[in-house]
Amino acid sequence: MAGTETYSCPECTTLMSLVSRERRLIYVCPQCKVELACNDIRVDEVFAFLSIDPKDGNEGITGYRTPDGWLPLLCADKARVDSMRGLAQEMSTATNARMKLVRFSLREDLEEIVP
Repeated sequence: MAGTETYSCPECTTLMSLVSRERRLIYVCPQCKVELACNDIRVDEVFAFLSIDPKDGNEGITGYRTPDGWLPLLCADKARVDSMRGLAQEMSTATNARMKLVRFSLREDLEEIVP
């Protein structure tokens, strides 16, 4: 649902605020005043916390088990990365395994699935 997510400004990475303007919801950067309509937001980069297997160095996307199911440590903005960093540290400490934070930034739309 629009308005429930947080987004980082594409210009300065400051956390954007959701505001209502002329019956439309938009995200506004309080620092540089960039504005994005809710339908203008797209995922152009993905951040992932990867665990590193100490035996062979293989990497895998880390997941955290919640009462509602698995939560992969994948993020689409830096604000979400910051909110998951503590969880990643706890998991690294609990498993005694190294973790990496990586960013994937090449986007290629492969297919659109429609109803």
